[in-house]
Amino acid sequence: MKIVDINDEGLKTKLRQSIKSKNIVPFIGSGFTKGIKTPKGCVPSGTQMLMYMKEKLSQYYDNDIAEFNTWSFSQTANEYNKVITTSNKEQYLRNNFTYVVITDVLKCGFIEHDWDYLYTVNIDNGIENTNKDLRVIQPHKKIKESYINENKVLFKLHGDVDYSLCYEKEYNLILGTSDYAQSIRSNFPLLKILMNDFTNKDIIYLGCSLDDELDLLSIRDFGIDQNNSQNTVYYITTENLSKLQQSRLVDYGVNTIIKLDEYDSFYLLIRNLCVWQ
Repeated sequence: MKIVDINDEGLKTKLRQSIKSKNIVPFIGSGFTKGIKTPKGCVPSGTQMLMYMKEKLSQYYDNDIAEFNTWSFSQTANEYNKVITTSNKEQYLRNNFTYVVITDVLKCGFIEHDWDYLYTVNIDNGIENTNKDLRVIQPHKKIKESYINENKVLFKLHGDVDYSLCYEKEYNLILGTSDYAQSIRSNFPLLKILMNDFTNKDIIYLGCSLDDELDLLSIRDFGIDQNNSQNTVYYITTENLSKLQQSRLVDYGVNTIIKLDEYDSFYLLIRNLCVWQ
């Protein structure tokens, strides 16, 4: 694992080359939109959503919330999806994940840059609301390569709240353990594109905790030798990660950690490399 400072000149040179050659792809997590106000709520962080689901389960089972302390996000979401009413689940999604508008100038600039495409595990609609040119690619669908080549697309790896709220029997959010298990098969067309990028392109994990993403872990099982890969998989963080935390990131293909004091420094770096106007 390589740890580099945001001001490292070698890093700047490599990023500039990768972006200009379109050989780098952003992978955006919940940290990118967390805290943004919606008309009836606020986009939660993964931790905040986890606590909300645990509170609902505690009320449903009339148990002390401490009984769920060791449950992961995917375990909690699985049980939550089983026992909480559809109307209550949809109300929470509608209040906190729809009509999301990103107003931060640096984040908007990053999203509106001329990327070939972007990946996200976010279920909210903030990214596509910010860059209207992006066409959303849903999970669990066979994807036409020609459409990807002709359009700027946003791969929503874990589903889309608007799609799930709009269509009967078309819930496509991947949150619980059973969702992940099903997605390894049903979402293979999208995962295959991602696997190809892990082999041939540089990846930027931005706003991702990479703590419980079972489908991303599955790419190790499809013949990708990440140790011999020539690409760079960046993980952007403001934290001082322990050796154990670094080791867990390796499971997601990460080989370079970019350490910074605040995330704005990364957006400023991209802008200063003259990547967008």
